[in-house]
Order: sequence, then C-alpha cells, then structure tokens
Amino acid sequence: MGGVSISIFLKTAWAFVCDRWAVLLLVTLLALAPRQAYKWLTHFGVFPDVLAGLQQSLLKRPDFVNDGWFSFFFYSFQRSTIAGFLNIFCFGLFNAIGLAALSAIAASWMSGQTLRAKTLIKRTLSGVLPVWAYLVVSFVILGIAFTLLIIPYVYLSVVWYVAHLAAADKRLWPIAAMQRSFELTRGARWILLAITLATFLISLLFNFAYGTAFRILLLSDFDKDSVLITLNLVRTVWAFVQYFISAVMIASVYVMLLRAYEGPAAAEIADTFD
Repeated sequence: MGGVSISIFLKTAWAFVCDRWAVLLLVTLLALAPRQAYKWLTHFGVFPDVLAGLQQSLLKRPDFVNDGWFSFFFYSFQRSTIAGFLNIFCFGLFNAIGLAALSAIAASWMSGQTLRAKTLIKRTLSGVLPVWAYLVVSFVILGIAFTLLIIPYVYLSVVWYVAHLAAADKRLWPIAAMQRSFELTRGARWILLAITLATFLISLLFNFAYGTAFRILLLSDFDKDSVLITLNLVRTVWAFVQYFISAVMIASVYVMLLRAYEGPAAAEIADTFD
C-alpha cells in the first residue's frame, strides 16, 4: 500500500503529538483516572475492593498438588477472563470515552480544523456506545483466539488495529468496525505487526524491571509499606505514559491508513465538524 511505512508513521505521530498534546493529555486523564483512583482508594482501605471480592466469590481456587496443573491453569484463565469482563463493564466505559474522543481529535487534526470543545463533546458522546460494544465483542473473540493458538490472536489484533477508532469515527457497530479495519490495514499489516511487537516488548521490559525491583526492595530493609506505595506510584505513572503513547500511535496509524486508503477524499473524514 502506498503512503504506508515506518518513517511516515513516525513523522505523522510526531506532528500529531506536537499539535494535539494538550488535549491528548486530557483524554488520557479522563480514560485512566477512575481506574487508578479505584486502585489507590482500595489500597489504602478507604473502601473494600468490590471487584476482587466478586471475582473470588465466583471462583474457587484449586489446589495445585491435589487437583493437577490443568485445573490450576483453567482457574487462572477463568480468573483473568472474569477480571477482564469486570474491568470492561466497570471501567470500559471510560476507556470507550477516551477512544471516542481520540477519534474526534484525529479527525479534526487530519482535516486541518480547530477542535472546539462543543464539537469534541458531541463527537465523543456519539461514538461511545459503538466503541464500548466493540470492546466487549472483541474481548470475547480475542480471548477465544488466544486460548486456541497465539497466531490467530496476533493476526486479529493486527487486522483490527484501528477498529475501535473506526467504530467511533463512522459510528459502526462491532462487525462493521472490524470489516472497516480489515480493509484499512490491508497492505500494511507487516508494519502494524512490527509496531505491535515493539509495543509489547517495551511493556514486557517494564514489567520485568518492575517485578525485579519489587522482589529486591521487598527483601531489603526498607519499610514495606513505603516500598509498596512507591512501586504502585511508579506503576500508576507508567500506566498514564503508556496510555498516552498508545493513543498517539493508534491515532497516527489511523490517519496514515486513511490517507493511504482514501487519498484526498480522506480530508472529508471530518464532515460533521461545523
């Protein structure tokens, strides 16, 4: 596909973040603040961790020795699945709001128009439900793909890379959004795979460094409560940084793919801006 390369992606991302960094920070805070606030409030015991309690009440932890490794593996899968559903239904709405707002930001930037607060709110609200529906449906499908083999999971993650932004931008429901993303990513999937793998490796390196620091500090003479608070603060900051970078990457890829796929007609993406 012409007009799609790593260099074009990097140039698009740099121009996008330089021009829209302030509103991107606002979207990042809006999308993540409720979840992070919940984690900190439960950590300090302001109120009980209702989600963790509900998750434990739905599952009985097996004994690894007596029940075997398969039962323990299946329990871990069920636990992560339930946690994912609880997060989607409790905090997924805020993520959907963030993605819908991101779509509006990308649309205004691509069309060269100034993004007014009224327009941002209007387009965000109109795109929230389609994005939320896509998040739920894709979670189920990708979960099944991951349990079968890792290759289908990776493939679907790549071809649906911009499905959530397409859902918000064009008000598409899950299947239509998946089809739209499939069309846009055709011819650019190796590049998207490279971007996905790079993102995964960065996240993996952080988690490895975090886990190593966690074990070392807990075994040290430092106060355990201070260590936990410090490490949780680091993880919170990283969550915001990671979301901000991911938002820039996804929006930049979407703009790049639209320009390559639609050419000059892509400027009409913001046809609802007044």
